[in-house]
Parts: sequence; structure tokens; C-alpha cells
Amino acid sequence: MKKNILKAFMVLSALSFATSAFAMKTIDDSNTTVIGGGTFKTSKSVKLTATATASAYSAIAGHGQGDKEFGSNNLDPKIFVKTKSTSTAATNCDSETFDFSTWTTQ
Repeated sequence: MKKNILKAFMVLSALSFATSAFAMKTIDDSNTTVIGGGTFKTSKSVKLTATATASAYSAIAGHGQGDKEFGSNNLDPKIFVKTKSTSTAATNCDSETFDFSTWTTQ
């Protein structure tokens, strides 16, 4: 699970440099995106959101029934983690400069 989330972060990070800007993008098991000619979607119940500009990005992912969510941005190479209720969805990443200061570093 963690490997898939990290792979998704890498893919979305690369997208941030390939396009000039995009609004928040949500990828889950019903919303896919095309990367390099292939369709990418997350595993069942995994939600990944990202926001990027030409020079910045932030991304957050989590499993719908899991108790953790993971985040990353271009300002710090660390992966951030936060405990969440298993009945809530992962946080939406609504800013390319999302503030992870209250999250724990992994």
C-alpha cells in the first residue's frame, strides 16, 4: 500500500514539472488520468489529490478505511504522515504550498 502511494506521489510530482499549472487533481478508483500514454488509477478506496504549478506541488493520499494519510511537497523531501479516523476520507490537497507543519515526518 505504502509503495503504491509513494509511486503515485512520484508520478504526480513529475506531472507538476511537465505542465505549466493545474488545479487540484483527484485520482481514485473511479477517476483516472493518462500518464505517458497509459491510464493510471489508484487501488480500490485509495484517494490521491495533488495541486501543482510550474514551480511547486503538494500531494496527499490515503485509504478510505485506513487510519493514516500521507503527504509530500516540493519544499521538503520528507514524506509526512497524519492519523485520521477510518471513517473519513483523506484530506484534499487544495494548495501547491500545502502546510504540513502539524503532520509527523516519516
